Amino acid sequence: MPEKLNDIQKAQTLTKQLNADLSVLEGHTTPSHHQPKHKVRPTSNGYAPVSTGSECSNRSEVATVATSTLETLSAIELHRQELPPLREIVNGLLTQGLALLCAPSKYGKSWLSLDLCLSVAADWKFLGFQTEQSGVLYLALEDGYRRLKKRMGLMLKDTPPPENFDFAIKAETVDSGLSEQINTYLKEKPKTGLIVAHLQWS
Repeated sequence: MPEKLNDIQKAQTLTKQLNADLSVLEGHTTPSHHQPKHKVRPTSNGYAPVSTGSECSNRSEVATVATSTLETLSAIELHRQELPPLREIVNGLLTQGLALLCAPSKYGKSWLSLDLCLSVAADWKFLGFQTEQSGVLYLALEDGYRRLKKRMGLMLKDTPPPENFDFAIKAETVDSGLSEQINTYLKEKPKTGLIVAHLQWS
């Protein structure tokens, strides 16, 4: 019996302490011996701890909770800014950033992609548009070197291929390292201006 009474007393003490802490969180006052160990204050996102004594020596007195706010720019500020023009790999058609070429199977996406890569690497016009010559990486992940060589030969005929044009037929997936592979490639070949990835969407 004494052991059971001791356990009950411990449980009652713990319950009183928890109730005292909840009272402070809800804004009620409690006796000083029931005050929680760490003081808190209400914020827009809940409650934040209030540092006291030596805790304030190396950081701000009140620890605040991070809030998510909109980052805005006024029309006047935007009007006053001088923004550099976007780089155009194909003038009037393809600017820096992400572009998607989508079409059903057997509609010539691979041929068009190869033509784009060759045109940019060799400084030729593409679909009648002037290109900016730069290094090119073609991730032909559905092709093999044999078919790529055959198609490139049909397109180039007797013209030698450009030197700043690389193929890759194997790569990691987006979730398992493709970004790191591309970043490493760009560090090795910083003059690369175009990366084309031929992917199959299921």
